[in-house]
Amino acid sequence: MRNNDDPFADLLRSLEENLQKGGGLGGPPEEGPRARPPAGNPRRFILPVLLLLLFFLFTRSLGFITDWIWFDSVGYASVFFTGYWAWAVLFLAGALIFWLFFLGNVIISRRLDLQGLRDSPVEELAEGFGLRISSFFLVISILLALFMGLTVAGNWKEMLLYLNQTGFNLPDMLFQRDVSFYMFTLPIWEIVRGWMILGVALTLLGCAIVSGFFWRRNA
Repeated sequence: MRNNDDPFADLLRSLEENLQKGGGLGGPPEEGPRARPPAGNPRRFILPVLLLLLFFLFTRSLGFITDWIWFDSVGYASVFFTGYWAWAVLFLAGALIFWLFFLGNVIISRRLDLQGLRDSPVEELAEGFGLRISSFFLVISILLALFMGLTVAGNWKEMLLYLNQTGFNLPDMLFQRDVSFYMFTLPIWEIVRGWMILGVALTLLGCAIVSGFFWRRNA
């Protein structure tokens, strides 16, 4: 009987082809390393960020020039620049202090973790932006530092009042503190306390992510 007339010929031929594709009778071939998704191109984010930055600088520049002209016309240009200097100093100090604190703790947490971040959601997220883990956390730390700097810089008026305070020679009835303490010093203490609590909370969150707390605690 010819193969064309054999009702099992097609079935046998199909089985042979499937076995050849699957690596023979020895079973399917061993899987190689897990394929990584193609890394994204971070350059595609540059243009939108630059456009937003230019728009922000343009609007801020208009307000800055308008206020400068007005203050200068009434002879208070030095007062105008004092506010901007105070804002800039607070921003740089707040951003730098938080950045060093956050990045230092994250680096220590990552080195103490023996498993690392391989095959973790953090690695997948970094690959989505086309960045390495170290570069990804560096970018995150800079963004958080800018946010923390802006948070503390918005209190520049309170800081200037604190640095230039004068006593009222009027103690309160309960603690016998001068009233100026409650008007100039206590607000600064509350601002620093809130800023430190927020900074510690963000740092703890970063350390928990690096150490795999959210996806390894139930392992």
